[in-house]
Amino acid sequence: LKSDMLDHRELSNNNFNPSFSSCLRKSNNSEESWGEMIFQHSKWLLLQTASPSALFRLRKSDFQKEEYIKLNEMYFKEQFHFSLLHLLEHLLLSPSSSQMLQVTTHSHLLTTSEIKQLNQRLKLDVFCYELQEFDTEIDFCSTISTVFAKWESRKEALLIIQCESGHKCNDLIACARYKVHDELERAQKTSTTNPNNITHVLFIIDMPPNLNHQSTFIGFQSDHWMSLHLDELWPSDLSNYDIHAISECKLSDAFIGPKLPCHSTELTTSSQYQRLHFCIHAAVSQIPNSNRAIDCVGILLDLIPKVSFSQTDGESFYSVLVGHIHRILQERENAIASDWILDEALNVQG
Repeated sequence: LKSDMLDHRELSNNNFNPSFSSCLRKSNNSEESWGEMIFQHSKWLLLQTASPSALFRLRKSDFQKEEYIKLNEMYFKEQFHFSLLHLLEHLLLSPSSSQMLQVTTHSHLLTTSEIKQLNQRLKLDVFCYELQEFDTEIDFCSTISTVFAKWESRKEALLIIQCESGHKCNDLIACARYKVHDELERAQKTSTTNPNNITHVLFIIDMPPNLNHQSTFIGFQSDHWMSLHLDELWPSDLSNYDIHAISECKLSDAFIGPKLPCHSTELTTSSQYQRLHFCIHAAVSQIPNSNRAIDCVGILLDLIPKVSFSQTDGESFYSVLVGHIHRILQERENAIASDWILDEALNVQG
């Protein structure tokens, strides 16, 4: 068992798992130590495939508070669930061999613009295909074998296979994983001029937040694959809050925003304008009179532009509106004690 575990890609890159590394240092080869090491690493691997909402739902369970806090720290501070770029920059920093990843997400799949940015930031060749664009298995194998055939002419590359509605394509995805791995091994064995070349493989699978219990999709993969979940592949400026910090505060405080830490820079007034700007259509759609709603949309788009304009605080419509919404949220919190992040996590509509 010990030999098998250490041979398994050093337990899926144990340098990616501080908890495992800590257990390994403390191990004295006793059964108890190895058992604890396996247990801690198993928790790490399974936690990588979890969504933030799944973690927050533990608040409603009988889970021990200390263990819940530990898992939160592990998920939000030790693992890489903020963005795909954040993950790949860490994982591909100094690879000694090809990495094989399966990432599930609730957001849109990568766009052409985002793929170009990946190419520039990671400084490697990126090949991206949609799984559903192939009519037959032969078409798929022919395309990926062409990618691997260029093995000799480059040092490092990334092959991305994207799949929409992954919960409906379990067999298709499993077959594609097998074929990719098979072609990758064949390319490695036949490479003669430059055996140090590396081609990484990334499967990105779109999944609904409220996955039906009838789905047979398996988010966790073993053997050569590393499995992770990213709620958003490419977070915009509108979603760069530290969700771990937000989960510990009241909704009214989260709404104000700038006092909370972010992954990049502190939120500016401009991004606050954007947040309200993108809510306009959804809010106005609740007005019964359609003609009046259309007029309101035009007025509000002028009053709340995407970019802030120079106006003294307290004088603009935006400032008054933010203060009013903040006050309403505070009044609701005082009247009804609730855990808003848990309510959101339990919302079956995702």
